Amino acid sequence: MTINAITNNNRRNTTERRSQHDRRDSVLTQNPAFRVPGWRDQQIQYALRLIILVLGVLYFNLWETNTPLWMSLDTLNIYFITHGALTLSCYIHATTHKISLTRFRIAVLIDVIGVSIASLNDPASIPPCMLAYILVVLGNGMRYGMKMFKESLILCLIAATLVISARFILTGTEYSTGLLYMIIFGFIILLYSYTLMAKLETSRISLEDQSQRDELTGLLNRRALYTNVSNLLKLNTKKPPELVIMFADLDLFKQINDTHGHATGDMVLKNVAEILTQSVRDVDVISRFGGDEFVIIIPNTSISVAEIIAHRIQKSVIEWAEANHFEFNISLGIGEIPRHGNTLSETLKAVDQALYHSKLNHGPGGLCYAVG
Repeated sequence: MTINAITNNNRRNTTERRSQHDRRDSVLTQNPAFRVPGWRDQQIQYALRLIILVLGVLYFNLWETNTPLWMSLDTLNIYFITHGALTLSCYIHATTHKISLTRFRIAVLIDVIGVSIASLNDPASIPPCMLAYILVVLGNGMRYGMKMFKESLILCLIAATLVISARFILTGTEYSTGLLYMIIFGFIILLYSYTLMAKLETSRISLEDQSQRDELTGLLNRRALYTNVSNLLKLNTKKPPELVIMFADLDLFKQINDTHGHATGDMVLKNVAEILTQSVRDVDVISRFGGDEFVIIIPNTSISVAEIIAHRIQKSVIEWAEANHFEFNISLGIGEIPRHGNTLSETLKAVDQALYHSKLNHGPGGLCYAVG
C-alpha cells in the first residue's frame, strides 16, 4: 500500500454545491417512517403469502358450493397461478436485493389485488376471504413501519369498498346485516391496531435513537456506525455502493482538557460535532468513534469531492478555535469502500495508517488519503 500525504496548500479551493435533491434524498435504512425487516422475517412473510394462496385455491376447488361468483373456476385458477408466480418473483428479487421499497410496495399491491379477486368471487353472503384484508394491513404495517401501515390501510379500504360495490351489482341483493357488521368490526380492528402501533412505534423509535446516539455530541455511536454502513452495503449485494470514509482526529485536544478542564473539552467536542454536521449532507453518516475521533461516511461521492468537504471542515474548525482562543486543529484521513477495503473495519485501518504517517511526516492539521 502506498500512503500519500496531502497538505492544504496543494488542494483546490473550489466550493461544492449540493442540490436540494441531495438534501431530501435518504436511503430506506435512515427513514424512521419505514422499518427494514430482516431477511428471516421477509422469508416468513413470503411463506405466509404462499400458505394463504394455497388456502384460497383449496377454498374454491374442494367444495362444489364455493363456485366463483364472477370468474369461471378455470379462470380463477389461472389467476392463482399468476399470483403465485408474481409472489415468487418478488421473493427471488429479495434474495439479491434485501432492501427495496419499490418491491415492498409491489408485494403489498399484489396482496391487495389477490384478496380483492378472491372476495369478489366468494359466493358466501358474508365472504370470509375479506378477512384477509386485515392480514394484509397488519402483516405489512407491522413489518415495514407506520408509513407502510398507512399506505396498506388506505389501499385495502379503497379495494374493499370497490369489491363490496361490485358484489352488490353482480348479485343484485342488498347488503346483509352480517356483512355490514363484519365491515364495521374489521374497520374498528384496523383503526385500533393503527392507534396502538403508532404509540408503540413512537416509543420504539425514541428508544432506538437513544441507544444509537453518543450522549455528549448527539452523533451516532460506534455500534450505530457499523450498523448503518452494513445496511448501506446491503442495498445491492451484486455491486456494493461506493462509500467514502473520512476519519477525523482532533490535534492537541489533550492540552485543552489539561489546561481548561474536561467540561471545556466536552464543549469543544460538541461544537466540533456541530461543525461536522453542518459540513455534510443529510444523507451522510457522522459518528463519534471514540474520544476526540470522528468518522464520516459519504455515499455516492468521489474522493475528490470528499477532499473539498474535508477542507471545509478544517477551515471551519480553525476559525472556531481562533474565535474562541483555543489552540487545536483537526487532521483528516480519507479512504473508500471497496477501493481500500471491503468492510468498514478494513477501510478504517487503511485510513488510520494514512493519518498516522501524515502526522508523523507533516505534523498536525494535515489531509491525507490511502491508495490501495
